[in-house]
Parts: sequence; structure tokens; C-alpha cells
Amino acid sequence: MLLKLRSFIFAPFQGLPSYRMYHTTVISSPRVRGTKEVFVFEHNIAGLTNHDEFSTVDCYLCPMELDSFRELAKNKSIENKKFLLGLRKKDPRKVDSAFHQQHEEVFDEINCLDCANCCKTTSPIFYQNDIERLAKRLRLKPGEVIDKYLRVDEDHDYVLKSSPCLFLGPDNYCSVYEDRPKACREYPHTHRKKMVQIMDLTFKNTLVCPAVLEMVERLKKIQL
Repeated sequence: MLLKLRSFIFAPFQGLPSYRMYHTTVISSPRVRGTKEVFVFEHNIAGLTNHDEFSTVDCYLCPMELDSFRELAKNKSIENKKFLLGLRKKDPRKVDSAFHQQHEEVFDEINCLDCANCCKTTSPIFYQNDIERLAKRLRLKPGEVIDKYLRVDEDHDYVLKSSPCLFLGPDNYCSVYEDRPKACREYPHTHRKKMVQIMDLTFKNTLVCPAVLEMVERLKKIQL
């Protein structure tokens, strides 16, 4: 139960549509971790101006507007690909440091459960260890997991037969989270070492993950 006190205009992501932010006091909410206040956002189609004075408040973000994200990611794709491929020529240690810092900061602001676009639109690669771990979780034989859930893609890797992921719930929780594939555990790969080696992958992830898109937008403003 939330009590609305006052509202402001706030744009949570650079370039995305503005939102109306309601400063609220929480009476009871399972999504709030040890705090008395949250901020809820209502989409404002008018696209009002960012108010920087509210950009540093601790808040929880509303469910991601994936249509707006996809449009923005597509519009920025040429620019972002050029930027990311250009990072290959930079000092790998500086690139790692910058990405890792943005990874921590952005994921402090974004809750994957408000999005789950990766689970809804793509498939991880399932390696043998992943298949065996999942089989044990489901009490199936590895071959049964393959027959029931997986197919071989054009790169000869095991991937899911369909999307959204069959293990994704309506609340965006994963029903096999503790035994999910390694690719899911490491996604979106922005905390890896030697980031310069995976710029092609990182670009592809800007089209899938709002967090990666936001990291790249912030990195453009940093001198590397």
C-alpha cells in the first residue's frame, strides 16, 4: 500500500522518455528491501525535461517500457556499434575499469525482474554441464532435457526451442534460477576481464538489455 505525497518529473535513463515520479511512503511492500521510501514512475508521453536534482535519489525503477527501449536501441545502433568497436583500440585495463564501474552503478539502479527482456527474446547456450545440472534439477535424464527443451542452432550449439524461456514465470522470476546455465549467470557480460575482446557481443546486448544500453550511453561521456 502506497501513499502519494508529491510528484516530480524525472527521466531515469538518458535518452528514454521522461517519467512522472511520485514520492511515496511505503506502508507495506515486499519489493522494498529495508527502506521506508520508494519512487514509482508513470510514463509521461509528452517527454518532459530531465530534472537533475532528482537524479541521485535512491529509488527503485518501474517495470521497463521495453517498446521505448527497443526503439531507442535501434535508433542508436549505428552510433553505438562505432563507439564500441572503437574501444578495441583503447587501453584494455581502462576499458575494463570503466565498464566494471558502470556495471556496478547501473545494476544498483536497475532491477532485472522489472525487465527480463533477455529471457523473453533470446536463448543462452547450453553446455553439457548446464544440461546435466538442469537435468538433475528437473529429475530428468540429460537426453530428456535435450529432447524436451533444446534444439541445435546454426552454430551447432544447444539453445532453447522457443522464447520466452520456458522457465520464466509471469513475475519474471526464473523457476530454475539456482541451476540456470552459465551464460545466464554471466549475462550481460559487462563485468568480464578483457572487455575489448567482446565488443561485438556487447553491441548485440545493447539491443537486448536496457542496462547495457545505459552503460554505453554513460561510457560515451568518459574519456578513455
